[in-house]
Parts: sequence; C-alpha cells; structure tokens
Amino acid sequence: MKILSRKFELDPEKILDEVCSCCGTSCKTLIGFVHEGTATRAGYVIRLVLNNPDHDFLIALGIGAWGEGTSKDTRVLICAKVRFGNDGRRRYEFIHPDSSPWKDDEVLGVKVPPEYVKGENKTESILLADFILDSDQRIYDLIPY
Repeated sequence: MKILSRKFELDPEKILDEVCSCCGTSCKTLIGFVHEGTATRAGYVIRLVLNNPDHDFLIALGIGAWGEGTSKDTRVLICAKVRFGNDGRRRYEFIHPDSSPWKDDEVLGVKVPPEYVKGENKTESILLADFILDSDQRIYDLIPY
C-alpha cells in the first residue's frame, strides 16, 4: 500500500526477520522507498530490535538517484540512531555507517560520516526520516508506543 503525504510518497517494500548481531535478540528490518513525483528520492532500512527496550532504533537512508543506470555511487548512505526524549519528541544521533548494521552494504549508497550531515544535508535527512517514521505504519504494528 502506497501512502501519500506532502510531496512525498511512501512505498514500503518488505519486512525481514533477523537476529541482531550485537545482542542476539530477534529484530525486524523494514525496507522501503520514498518517491517524489516520478523519481525515487531515497531508499530506507529500519532496524527494530524487539523485546529489548535498551537497544537503539536505527534507520539508514540511501539518498540520491535510484533506478536504471544508477548505483550506490549516485547516493549517500546516512545512518542514525533514533531516540525519544521524555517529551516524546524524536531525536536523531547521526552515526558512521561503519558502526551500524549496514557497514557492508553495497546498495544504499556511499558511506558518509556524521560530519557530512549538517546544514542542508541534515535538513533533508531529518525531513525524509520524519516522513518515513510518521508514515510507515509497519513500525507501529510491531512496536506499541
């Protein structure tokens, strides 16, 4: 089911059942895309570790060109830990992809350090992540908030 909002369209693809490599806990990996008009603006992967409230909720964004004739070299891979403050607001801690489950990824994009995610890049990353987290109902089906 595609979900429309503002100028973006969410295209949730699949859910994988996995085991977290750092703690051995069961987790779900959600995969999808964000489109803007006829172009794909970003691919995304969300890692939800189940039954371990101390584990970070992670998101990876492959921002850039997708489709025929593109490769990971036409995108950047931005990773973040997602945390919720006492006020219920989301906070993003951008991390290096090498310290994420996507350290060996060959599809999402060229790995960039957290220092890359500032100014316009940070604004775009947060805009996309907020849209995904607000729109992908699969998250709320898996984790009761």
